Formats: sequence, C-alpha cells, structure tokens
Amino acid sequence: MSYNYAKLRATVVAATSGPWEADIESGTSRTVRQTDGGRGICTTFVQGQPKTPAGWESQRHQNNANSEYIAACDPETIRNLLDERDAQAAEIERLRQPWQPIETAPIGNNPDGFIWLMLAWGPEGDQSTGNGMRWRDKWFAAPAFYCLGQERKYAFKETEIQPTHWMPLPELPAALSGEPT
Repeated sequence: MSYNYAKLRATVVAATSGPWEADIESGTSRTVRQTDGGRGICTTFVQGQPKTPAGWESQRHQNNANSEYIAACDPETIRNLLDERDAQAAEIERLRQPWQPIETAPIGNNPDGFIWLMLAWGPEGDQSTGNGMRWRDKWFAAPAFYCLGQERKYAFKETEIQPTHWMPLPELPAALSGEPT
C-alpha cells in the first residue's frame, strides 16, 4: 500500500493547530474544536432519519465514534506519527545497506580512537561475521570474557583480525541506550 506522505504532511501544516476535542453531543450533531475552547474544526451529523430507536442509537454511537476519531487526529499527533514513520523508514534503509569494503570503514571519533562495527573476516568461502572493534589501525573480533580455572576469575580477551568488509551496528533500543522513551 502506498500513501502520499508529502501531501499528508502539507495538510498537517495548513490545518488548525491542536489539540482537538469533540464537544458534548447536541441532538444530531457534534462539533470538533480546539481543546482550549477555541475555533470549531468541523461538525459531524447523524445522517438520514432512522426508523427505530435502535437505529437512531446506532447512528448516534457511530457519529460519536467518528467525532472522537477526528479529534484524535489533530495536526500534532499526525506530525508525530509522520516523523516516527520517517525515522523508521530511515533506519530500515540504513539496515539494508550492503557490506562495504573495509577501506571505507570509519575511525572512532572518541579520544581512544575506537569504534564498534559489524565485521567480516577470514578467507573467501570461510568468512566469519560478527561485532568487532577498530582501534586506530588495528581490528579485533568482539571481545570475550572467559573463566580462568577454579578461581572463576574472568579476563578480557580480544582476537586481532584482518577484516575485508564492514557495516554499521544497528541503533540501540531507547530502553538500552539510556535515552528517555
């Protein structure tokens, strides 16, 4: 399914600012307006003349649901949804990037000069892939922690490698990155 996101974004910019709310029902109509009691956005009506009380109640219920739906779709909400969608599309595109030659890999921009990447190394036909680290001009497979005998002391161990390709690591979920959700 394809949508015209640019057209939707343009309508968000032109629409009356929100947030919006659906006013109290008034007979056969309900007005959606700015929450602060400001301008009316639109009015919804019960259509036709229901022939039974049950039919009338059903149409009133549908009209109320439509009004609440319209009110929930204020410009800020739609803009936030579009921004979230754009960020997800960018992340999907980033993750689709193919492996790149190791000569194009970035150098860490921190004081120690290291950066974590996905790396591919080993002879053709028998390559390994995994997280790895570039430290200045050296490359290491992801460090491992291992047990040293009976004392259960753990040590940091890295293996120097000669990678042929790299790709960026995916972004951490907000819950793991320390950023507010």
